[in-house]
Amino acid sequence: MRMAILVVMVVCCCSWLFCQTTSQENLQDFLQRWGKGQKQDPREMPVYLATGAMEIRQEPYGMKIWIGTEGVHIWQGESEKPILEMVCDQAVIWFKPLPKANHEDKADQALADTSQGLSIAGQKAEQLKFYAEGNVHFRWADHYFRGERIFFDLLRNQGIVSDGSLRTSIPTEKQALNLYIRAEEFVMLSKEESIAQRTSISGCGFGHPHYSFQTQELRLIKFSDKVYLQARDNHLQAWGVPFFYIPYIAGENIENWPLKSFQYGHSSKWGHYVLTTWGGDLYTNKSSEVGLSKVQWLLDLDTRSERGLAGGPQILYKGTFPVESQFTGQWRAYYIHDQPLSHLGESMDYVPDEDDDATWDRRYRLGGVHRHRFPHDWFLDIEFSRISDRNVLRDFFEKEFREEKEPETYIYARKYWDHSAATLLTRWRVNDFQSQIEYLPQGTYEVIHQPLFSKTISRLYWTSRVEVSEVRRADDKDYQSLWDHTRLFRTDWHNTLSYSFSVGPLHILPFASGRLSYFEKDRDDELNVLRSTGEMGVEVATNFYRFFGWKSEFLELNEVLHVITPRIRYHWIYANSQGSQDLIPIDSMENVDRMQSLDIVLTNRLRTMRKDQVVDFFWLDITLRYFPDLPVTAVKTKDSPWDNWDNVRVDLLWYVRSNLWLRTRAEWDWNVHDFEMVNATIGYDATDSISCWLDHRYERHESSIATASLEYKYNEKWTFSISSQYDFHKTELREVKFMVRRVLHCFALDINVKYDDVDSNTSVTAEFYPLGIGTTRSN
Repeated sequence: MRMAILVVMVVCCCSWLFCQTTSQENLQDFLQRWGKGQKQDPREMPVYLATGAMEIRQEPYGMKIWIGTEGVHIWQGESEKPILEMVCDQAVIWFKPLPKANHEDKADQALADTSQGLSIAGQKAEQLKFYAEGNVHFRWADHYFRGERIFFDLLRNQGIVSDGSLRTSIPTEKQALNLYIRAEEFVMLSKEESIAQRTSISGCGFGHPHYSFQTQELRLIKFSDKVYLQARDNHLQAWGVPFFYIPYIAGENIENWPLKSFQYGHSSKWGHYVLTTWGGDLYTNKSSEVGLSKVQWLLDLDTRSERGLAGGPQILYKGTFPVESQFTGQWRAYYIHDQPLSHLGESMDYVPDEDDDATWDRRYRLGGVHRHRFPHDWFLDIEFSRISDRNVLRDFFEKEFREEKEPETYIYARKYWDHSAATLLTRWRVNDFQSQIEYLPQGTYEVIHQPLFSKTISRLYWTSRVEVSEVRRADDKDYQSLWDHTRLFRTDWHNTLSYSFSVGPLHILPFASGRLSYFEKDRDDELNVLRSTGEMGVEVATNFYRFFGWKSEFLELNEVLHVITPRIRYHWIYANSQGSQDLIPIDSMENVDRMQSLDIVLTNRLRTMRKDQVVDFFWLDITLRYFPDLPVTAVKTKDSPWDNWDNVRVDLLWYVRSNLWLRTRAEWDWNVHDFEMVNATIGYDATDSISCWLDHRYERHESSIATASLEYKYNEKWTFSISSQYDFHKTELREVKFMVRRVLHCFALDINVKYDDVDSNTSVTAEFYPLGIGTTRSN
């Protein structure tokens, strides 16, 4: 398995920097990239030496020694744009040229006086070594290195660097990552292998970094274009304190930091806990047009003192198969040994007390999703979800439980054409604590506004839907109905003809429908039930405009256009041979009865110019529905004149300014003269640093909850936010959250304090994660 660890890749770069192959092709490629376009072997380029004091020695067998003290400056290439440069207190250079027979006579003078200092002319060498000490600064292209002592053989690519540090930048998918490597000793054994002893790697450039990745021994071995890494005795360190130990890391082509997220905290229901997510690349192939292009792995490793040990892997992938058919997928598993750590190893047969959060049970979740996009508008979606019990998501994945859709298991295929679509759905209820309708399977074919007789009757449209399905009702095991596990075969064919025309400013769309349905049986077990339904209706719409010369800098108004769009739709089911009360209740197909309905929709839009763009800054929809004949399923209120009226629905979106907006959705109940529900949110960006939100969710006789949030970005490094939630019905504070974010160069540290009265939980969490990756936790 490849362990992807971004920071250690820099050590690979350091090794590569000093252990570059001596082949002409690689040298020229390197210099073309880093050496300002130079295409010349650096061994044949002048090496200049400027120093306060110089001693020159001629040794036996042609060896020359230059000793520089009182400040030494060595560079190679042009003085203004050198490709290699070193500054130190003192240095020693050993140089032995090749015999005269092996090079031109013009290179006899190996050392020449120049206005810049002493130059080793372009003479090929048999030996070329240097030793530098005392505050050594070394630059090669965009890499900066600093150390106390360096000894290096430039021809054999061997050397030792003592007390060294390297600053470099490694590109990632989202942003460049600045990294600093410090080691007590770098040992270059050959151009293919190097060892770093007692190494510190960090994105913090301070002498004592806020955080770092420490390793006792780092070995890098190069195989062609790959680098194999071994790191032993590793740990993460923050503010000089080690807080996570990793005994061994090994892999190829190390590119990414393996720790995606680290959380530590304490809560009343979890106790002390540590949540970590590790991950990296398993496979990458950018050249192939068919097959997997990328596979990533993630591993959750968690521990909670009151809930036990937990963890599980994830696999994410994408690719193409066959040609021009892209697919993506994500599959995960998670296991929770829900037993307090203090009782770990005891029998899991213990029955917990009512106030005991742990269930003393083995709990888990399995699942994932695969999405495939084929040519010619073919699509395939597969999803699977198996959960051990109804409370796993609520207990351990709270955000997913509150905000995401219900877990499902299905296979869904669909095909689109210009005016039609076909689908095939197979869905099973895997978790017995859920209530779902199983389709075993369901096939549909739809024609949507297909023009008929376009040459003679250009505005006549046909809409049709055919469904053939085998369905089964699966109820929650704790809330079973009379029809639980009832299996039924059925078909449905629904056809609509509509004709569009205009009379003056009115746009009119009359329609007529016929529907024929078959049910294998009804509530009385009567077999082969047919239902025929006749429908008709009309829809009328128009537009009204009015222009206002309103202008306001504060409201960002530059003249306003008011557009009013009233729509009226009358729908009459005048014939229905089988009422819904006689059919087994499955889904909306059975819920058809004789009825009349009148929908009145009034849409208001206000338009203006903001930042040289036309925008609808105000949008208001009001919807009323009237039933001339009370529906069969309706509950009549005694002596109420509003029984035939459905709730009034209001949808409002208003951008008062670019930085101030209001959104409201509400339903008004005519019978009680009160709101059934109201969801309202107002947001305001006071400055680039301060933002606030106020949200109110109201359900009559159920809840009235207000949530207020404030975020303050003090600077690029510090961000503060606070939010609180208050229940007006219970007159109590439900939840308070406070967060402090500290950006540590390329990482972020989040401190969260949360009080949750609903779950009787108070928690304090510290989360540490790379900014380029972001937090991966949905807890």
